[in-house]
Amino acid sequence: MTEEIVKIDKMEHSTSLRCVNQLTGRQQELYWQFVKSISRLEKEVIPCTVMTKRDWSAVFLAIALDFPEFFYWNQYEIKRVQQNEDGTVFSFEMSYHYNDRDLIRRKMNQMSAMAKDILEQIITKGMTEAEMVRAVYDFLTLNLTYTNEKYQNGNSYPYASYTLETLLNRVGVCEGISVTFLYLLRQLQIECFGYASKTHAWNVVKLGDQHFFCDVTWDLRERENGRRYQYYMLTERQMRAKSHPDGDGVLFPGMRAYE
Repeated sequence: MTEEIVKIDKMEHSTSLRCVNQLTGRQQELYWQFVKSISRLEKEVIPCTVMTKRDWSAVFLAIALDFPEFFYWNQYEIKRVQQNEDGTVFSFEMSYHYNDRDLIRRKMNQMSAMAKDILEQIITKGMTEAEMVRAVYDFLTLNLTYTNEKYQNGNSYPYASYTLETLLNRVGVCEGISVTFLYLLRQLQIECFGYASKTHAWNVVKLGDQHFFCDVTWDLRERENGRRYQYYMLTERQMRAKSHPDGDGVLFPGMRAYE
């Protein structure tokens, strides 16, 4: 059996704040099948159960938001999809940004070391979880740069801008910034959730039994205007009051902070 590049703890993901828990039972079966395949760098995947295009979109985005470590997987490009006459999928040929296992492991080690170094700089003994969240948020809003070059020709960061490589390059689009925030908080054992609409990605943070929205990307924009914490630890009502795009095409509408 092919060795996993990323070790998967299914129990941890099933009992904590993860996108997988917002999927249907059938979609969760597909989710875990594809997670295992991606962790092994497998190219061809035959769905274990019925899979529609809608399932495919939901499952792939959930995996991308739940596993920042899958930076080497290209969720936006599939080399080949074979479908039945009714539109259900019976075979995928997956696409990867990197296929060299040694290179992937080196990059993973770089990211892990950088995350450790950052956290050692900004986290001090005795901090509460709320203080740690703020320390990470401050670091990212002061040290990352937003770019939309993902959508342009001649992009200097063709893959990295929307993956965890944002941590290494300090440049990314909303998705890369969101998974970087999520990755750092998880190193601190703080529950954080990736959240997405059709056009944007941000986060939900859980403190105690309460959930709060955070959008590092939009606060990067506010920083340029001389303002800070405009999209930090907000309730759903506060987020909506700011005309945030959380109601348009949200993939996981069941996850709400304060109905």
